[in-house]
Amino acid sequence: MSTRSEGNTILRYDFEPAVARPEELRDEGGVFVVEKINGDAHIIVDAGHGDNVRADVESHARRGQWEETAIGNLAFRAFYTGDRISAAGRREIVEEIRRETSPACGPG
Repeated sequence: MSTRSEGNTILRYDFEPAVARPEELRDEGGVFVVEKINGDAHIIVDAGHGDNVRADVESHARRGQWEETAIGNLAFRAFYTGDRISAAGRREIVEEIRRETSPACGPG
């Protein structure tokens, strides 16, 4: 079951405010979540990470699945890590988010 994000904090991580378009994300390494907007609620439908959040979201293999799941009401949030956290560390954050939120898209 997907959970709602509260404000800009997801679990214990301080994400940037949600944006409606991937091109609003920065070209920086980090973790991202994709959310379905339902009124005031943002429900996490997927999570991922990469060296360039913007490019990773724009070219993501599950992008079509996100759009089907959210029926066009998508939002994106990023927790930018730059060089502070390695790729392995970002992967652990994504796994933690997936474990705690059970998003509709992606590895189950």
